[in-house]
Amino acid sequence: MLYKFLFAVARIYWRIFSPRSHSVICLIECNDKILLVRNTYGDMKWVFPGGGCKFGENPEKSAQREVMEEVGIAVKQLQKFGVYTESILNKNAVVHCFYSSIQNPNLDIDTNEIYEGDWFNWTELPYPLSLDTERIIKMYRSQ
Repeated sequence: MLYKFLFAVARIYWRIFSPRSHSVICLIECNDKILLVRNTYGDMKWVFPGGGCKFGENPEKSAQREVMEEVGIAVKQLQKFGVYTESILNKNAVVHCFYSSIQNPNLDIDTNEIYEGDWFNWTELPYPLSLDTERIIKMYRSQ
C-alpha cells in the first residue's frame, strides 16, 4: 500500500519538475528461464527487477542493489547489453540494461514492493508483459 501511495506522489512530482534520472533493469537467467516480477504499484504488468539509481551511484551497483532488495539475489557478474531513454509523465529516464546468469533460483521477495515474481521459459512468458519488457527482450536478443 505504501508503494502505491509513493508512486502516486512521484507521478505528481514528475509532472511538475520533469526530472532526468537514471534507472536500471536486470535480465536474470537461471536454468534457461528468466525472472520476471509484478510490482505492487503501477499497472501490474510483468517486468524485470530494477529501479532507480541513487544520486552518484554507478548503474551496475544500482542493478546489484535493486535485485538484492527486490528478490534477494546477489548478482555478481553483470553484463551491460543496452541503454535506452524513456519519458513517462514528464520523467525522463536513461535506462541501463544488464544481464546476469545465476545458478540458484531461490527468491526472497520483498512483498512491500513486489507483488509476485517467478521464473519463466523464454517460450512461455506470462501475460501481460510491459512494453518496456518486450523492448528489453528484443534488445537482448538482437545483440
